[in-house]
Amino acid sequence: FFFSSRRRHTRQRSVSWARRCVQETGTWGFQKMLRTIKFGKAFAKISNRFKSPDKANAMHYNKRQFSFKSYPKIMFDAKKIRRDIHLTPNRKQNLTSLVVWMHGLGDSAEGFVDFFCTDESPIQRSNTKIILLTAPEINVKLNRGMRMNAWFDFDVDAKGNFILDEKEVYESSLRVQSAINTEVSNLSCSFSNVFLGGFSQGSAMALSLGLTYNKTFGGICGLSGWVFDFAQFTDPKADMPIFIYHGEADDMVPFEKASDGYGRIKAAFPKAEIHSEKGLGHSISTREIVAMKEFFNKLIPPDEQSTSILR
Repeated sequence: FFFSSRRRHTRQRSVSWARRCVQETGTWGFQKMLRTIKFGKAFAKISNRFKSPDKANAMHYNKRQFSFKSYPKIMFDAKKIRRDIHLTPNRKQNLTSLVVWMHGLGDSAEGFVDFFCTDESPIQRSNTKIILLTAPEINVKLNRGMRMNAWFDFDVDAKGNFILDEKEVYESSLRVQSAINTEVSNLSCSFSNVFLGGFSQGSAMALSLGLTYNKTFGGICGLSGWVFDFAQFTDPKADMPIFIYHGEADDMVPFEKASDGYGRIKAAFPKAEIHSEKGLGHSISTREIVAMKEFFNKLIPPDEQSTSILR
């Protein structure tokens, strides 16, 4: 129970630094800060906490594992299948909708469990299943070849433009399509009840797949992402709901760089909702969550027995 002087000093500095980060960015912003590439080698040590070994068979999570003092209610049963996490509402009857979510660079499915399993979750329907996908672990040039979870390898040139491998984007898209097709078959729902979403790299994947796939999804939600230059909207689904939210102070994916792609979406999909927030960096704000909740509540009708899983 006693720490050496050196260990105690290190621990005190870590706690003090964490408190300052929370005060300046908020709890969620601090969590996202830990996952950014700015931390170099320290990032790898932090991200290892969220990694889990692949398992051929499904593994059930203990609900208490996701219990946080600030998050008093767990609304989903969490089941881990290989590296993905499936969140099924406690009220399992009448599952008619599906949300597929993709994380950002270096993150994992575990990184968004607390985001959806709270009273403030943007998904508040007891008839909706959520699948949190985990990207494959690959070498990323942007972070000096460090291995981390990423949907595709990419780098940034001198002008700040993203350089990425289109083949890897295609391969990851096939993996997401396979997961969607499996769940659509299991739930016996149509693609009009399937919603794609993601943050950062995951947002870019959601927008790319959702806007170019030969099926029309129920909607797309992209946070702090961008649109691939090679994405071609050959058959625009003008009525498909699209929600985009981006911080104007984002230094990872600058809003100015992403705006060109957002303009292409707005031209092809006039009903697309594109929001920006002053002062918001590469993170998710409370205002953003409220806007997401309104978006999904309009598209996912409540089931017959309950209007919300919070009851």
